[in-house]
Amino acid sequence: MNPNSDKISIIIPTRKRPNNIERLFNSLINTADEPNNLEICLYLDDDDVDTINYISNKYINDNRVLYFVGPRIVLSQMWNEAYKLATGNIIMHGGDDLIFRSKSWDSIVRKAFNNFPDKILLVYGRDGIKDKELATHSFIHRRWIEVSGFFLPPYFTSDYNDTWLDNVSQKVGRRCYLPEVFTEHMHYSVGKAVKDENTIERYVRANKQNPKNLYLSLEHERLEHAYKLNKYIKNFSQS
Repeated sequence: MNPNSDKISIIIPTRKRPNNIERLFNSLINTADEPNNLEICLYLDDDDVDTINYISNKYINDNRVLYFVGPRIVLSQMWNEAYKLATGNIIMHGGDDLIFRSKSWDSIVRKAFNNFPDKILLVYGRDGIKDKELATHSFIHRRWIEVSGFFLPPYFTSDYNDTWLDNVSQKVGRRCYLPEVFTEHMHYSVGKAVKDENTIERYVRANKQNPKNLYLSLEHERLEHAYKLNKYIKNFSQS
């Protein structure tokens, strides 16, 4: 492991999908150049006893798997709580239905961040569905989070976290698409998974909240978010 390489922390809320976590973890370590310079940080619901038992037993001796057990909360906040476990500098907005397909993906991602000394950058690859169109599972640097004051906006019960980060990255002109990095999204909508209990509950929550309207109503906050990042970039270049 290169001592100068930034560790990558993959942040994932998960519920009743322990096999997905094992599939994800195996895929990322088997394709990485530095498998010991990675970690996954999980948020587990305290009523999801089967997953808690599975993860705690399966990875009892693997310090690359960290997890927090807490009450059922808003999805955005699950990512934020799991982020508190992260020890890496490069942070991925991950999901439990991903499979890492590209060899050396970690080196490619690190190289992208090394091209920007201020580290204010959003990096993403192909997911097999949205690809270049939307940064569905992106990487940002810890410095982005420190400047912003948060990892994800703490509002959304389903969807639009990725849209928020993608939109802000475009506002600051720091959106880097890496087509050679393929993190396949095994989504039921394209026949890569079955519609499980989580998916059904997600639609119930979305119908109650209408996250699209909420997202559109918060444009002023995204402008403020972009302003902070742009100000940091400007001050960094002048220092």
